[in-house]
Amino acid sequence: MRTRTVRFGLVFGLLQTFALSCSFGDITTIGVVSEESNTYYPDDFVGYSSSAQLDVPAPKGTFTQDFNTLGEVVWTVTWQAPAGHVIEIAPPAGWENGSLYVQFQAGLSGGVSHYDTTPTLTLYGESGDSLGSYTGSSHYMMVRPTSANTVNAVCSWDLTMGNTYRASAISLTTTVPAGINDNINAAIGTFNLGGYLSAYSATPADPGQWISIVAITPSDISVKDSAKTDLTSGSSTVELLLNEGGPSLPFDFLIANNGHLDLTGVSVSISGPDAADFTLTTAPAATVQWFSEFPFTVTVTAGTLGEKNATLSITSNDADENPFSIALIATTLQATTLDSDSDGMSDAAEYQLRELGFDWQVTQLDLVSTLMDHASKAGLYSTSEVQAIHAPAPVIARDEATGKFTLTMDWKKATDLSTFLDFPVTSPEVSVNAQGDIEFEFSAPEDAAFFKVDVE
Repeated sequence: MRTRTVRFGLVFGLLQTFALSCSFGDITTIGVVSEESNTYYPDDFVGYSSSAQLDVPAPKGTFTQDFNTLGEVVWTVTWQAPAGHVIEIAPPAGWENGSLYVQFQAGLSGGVSHYDTTPTLTLYGESGDSLGSYTGSSHYMMVRPTSANTVNAVCSWDLTMGNTYRASAISLTTTVPAGINDNINAAIGTFNLGGYLSAYSATPADPGQWISIVAITPSDISVKDSAKTDLTSGSSTVELLLNEGGPSLPFDFLIANNGHLDLTGVSVSISGPDAADFTLTTAPAATVQWFSEFPFTVTVTAGTLGEKNATLSITSNDADENPFSIALIATTLQATTLDSDSDGMSDAAEYQLRELGFDWQVTQLDLVSTLMDHASKAGLYSTSEVQAIHAPAPVIARDEATGKFTLTMDWKKATDLSTFLDFPVTSPEVSVNAQGDIEFEFSAPEDAAFFKVDVE
């Protein structure tokens, strides 16, 4: 077992760590968590486990409240990050289960005066907006203002491994009914939040301080292409190839905000010599919230052959990447025979097969040869192979001795387009229909897939 305790700095230790205020009968209890600690239990009796915790440092203060004068009241306990910071909860992938808890206790244990099985647990963003509220049977809040001078608030919330949760404050809220006639004046003994990780079949490494206090970073734009590759403002180029006469195609992008403050004033513009060929078809949101992302799409029209150039500019309140600029290049290829790299496959075909490793600008004789040599095994045949099935119209000569013409048809079968074998015909299978056409009615033999007639 390894245990660490880190005080988050002298300045935070001197902050006011507990405040109690009442307005319109409501009770608000606030603690600033700034002391970090974590424990790792490798390979104990039931597997691996880890805990991490944030505490309100001592002295934690006193909970003082006369419930006799309040009647029904809403009580909210808040675990708050220090100014300029957020609480980050990052249960790592590789662990199997994880949960978050919040705890507040003043005084000693006693009888239960109020027990709420569905209090509301809420995470708040830096701007004060709710990031989500959660209720459920695993969440409970106990208010126990008894002769033992006790109040108690506890909540548990399941986490998703690999996700990161960030909040400037986490609050637990309940409604205390009227009739709780106690006057509480008790020292706060417990005021913390933390979490547990467990793994029974996996062997995860020490996750360290996976619940922590992190400094707020300003809004920070990042842009990714359709493959979710990070782009660099001013130096990244995104290219797209189109077929002549083909449909318009999209450039898909993703704007992300890697800061704790909202990315605002987001707008997209297109400039450059061929800007008219590019259209913003799906615009991003004007505001991208902290640690979130939003897609947008630019469409280019397949027009004349050749290259079209434009610059995509994204404005925002990012301090050092405003605007965020990306070069766009769209090249329209000839749809049929043009083979720029002379490897036996057209540019358009190589572009369409690019996910298999083909590159229309690189000579790849071996790759093209491999495809052509084995295509028939996958049921694929070239135009010339299929056309070869259709025999050209014969020239029929008259027999000078008899004065008659003889038309001979040789029927053949094949399982591929390379080896055709004779397919004998018996007289009952051949007939002349009412229109004077010769008909050959037969069942497909074996696994033959192709048939042809040679006319002599």
